[in-house]
Amino acid sequence: MTFLSVPQDARTIIHILIKQNPHLKLDTSTIDDQVDLSGSALPNLPGCLKSGAIASAGFAVFGAIAEQIGQLRYKSPASKISINTDHASYFLAMVFLFRANGHSLLKNPQELIPFLPRAWDRRATLGPLEAAVTNTYITKDNRYYQLHGGLNPNLVLHTLGLLGDNTAVATTPTEASEIIAQRIKELDSQELETLMIENRHSGNMCHSPEEWRASAMGQALDKRPLYDVELLAAGRPCGFPTSKNNKILEGIKVIEFARIIAGPTIGYLLASLGAQVIKINAPHLDDLTELQFTLTVGKHTVALNAKNPKEKTELENLVGQADVFINGYRPGSLERLGFGKEHVQALVKQHQGEQATVVYADESCYGINGPYKERSGWEQTSDAASGVSYLFGHSIGLSRPRIPVLPVTDHLTGLFAATSILCALRDRATIGGSYHVVASLTKSNMFQLSPEVGVFSQETMDKAQEKYQWPQFTTTMDMASTIRTVIRHWQNVHPQHLDFDDPGSFTSHFDQSEFFATKDGNGDDRKRVPVDLLAPVIKIDGYPSGWESPPRPFGIDPPSFDY
Repeated sequence: MTFLSVPQDARTIIHILIKQNPHLKLDTSTIDDQVDLSGSALPNLPGCLKSGAIASAGFAVFGAIAEQIGQLRYKSPASKISINTDHASYFLAMVFLFRANGHSLLKNPQELIPFLPRAWDRRATLGPLEAAVTNTYITKDNRYYQLHGGLNPNLVLHTLGLLGDNTAVATTPTEASEIIAQRIKELDSQELETLMIENRHSGNMCHSPEEWRASAMGQALDKRPLYDVELLAAGRPCGFPTSKNNKILEGIKVIEFARIIAGPTIGYLLASLGAQVIKINAPHLDDLTELQFTLTVGKHTVALNAKNPKEKTELENLVGQADVFINGYRPGSLERLGFGKEHVQALVKQHQGEQATVVYADESCYGINGPYKERSGWEQTSDAASGVSYLFGHSIGLSRPRIPVLPVTDHLTGLFAATSILCALRDRATIGGSYHVVASLTKSNMFQLSPEVGVFSQETMDKAQEKYQWPQFTTTMDMASTIRTVIRHWQNVHPQHLDFDDPGSFTSHFDQSEFFATKDGNGDDRKRVPVDLLAPVIKIDGYPSGWESPPRPFGIDPPSFDY
């Protein structure tokens, strides 16, 4: 087998993406001339999956469609697009790659708490039993099953009979895992699957890639393209708003109705091209507290409850002004609240006129078709279902499935979805109409596992292991600890790449943010802290990239695009 460096592999994957998705309207020879790929020859992640090369290829396509919009909008000549493949891999861990006033998640996360107005999740108060829910356990019929506690693992514990009258007590993580493992061993895999579905919990059996592709859900996803864009309703071509700063998406208004990582990554990427993005959080719903330091960059953040009549009216006013609506909830959830794609089209016409059009993006775990379409899901359950965990675990020397060490699929799905939105905005401007974009974690995983993409050889993995000296990633290590471990090994090998104090590194700096060093006082007497985070991966000649504003806490802005 001929060795391909990561940049070479990424170029091969670009060709695969273009061939499989003709509606991208890209030509391989043109993009080969246009896109410059540089970076380390060896993969900088453990295991056999080509995640870094796929991310690099995904950014090349993202940049190429963005550049098409730039040409269309500013009548400019074709521009060069530059991507460093190491930088693209770092994007897969970007939610941990930040520093606020000198503090980061890599050391003591508790030091970050004083900068935040409030915690948006309850993980800081979780005991060992709650923390142990999200893991892989063996069932009565010797199948591996990925449990997930979501943002309230007590609900899963109650369903399993480990809370209430039979509350289990664990004082250590080991004791907690043993208690849950014993309970799961009493259930066969199908019985456990039914229990999770009936109680609306996330979870999935760990399949091999072949087993998943043969399943009804796998077959349903196999019929959908990775870049999934469909015309919702015909309409006149819609030009772009006037621009002052030559940014590709300047003036494009985006509503981001999403939580956790994948959905907000879409808005994060659109904001890096100049879009105005408003992130909506319902004040009564949990989100991951630490994501305020990264996934809000370039956005404004608004707290509104769609179940409150007054606040729903404010939401409808915002949505009516939008060019793009991002739905990161399971299919059907926002429709029941009056923010499905037909409702959003109607609101846009009501506020902007009968000729107005919109791009509506659905991002979820399993997509909008097939038997799992209304199931909730997470990165971990998608990894288990699709065969990613099966393949990754065995490739790092385990005899069982194990989720990858970074939230790869969350970030890739956000990238693929953002690219699909760019395609829709391009076509909205040239052809006209409203568009529907669909992206799912599990479809992204199926592309990672596709035979066309392939996996790294054992020889390549051995050379990467020698370079990065990865430890054995056990199944008892949670995602936060594996992300920290991977970043430390990156810093050991490439200290210049992620040095927040080096202006030549792959980082961005904001002198002041909306995070404060003290909680006392209001306004100007509160010290605004500096923030550093990972810089945008792509550079497009002739167009400024980067975010207009630093990251900010959830829900601190008024509900308005006038900022």
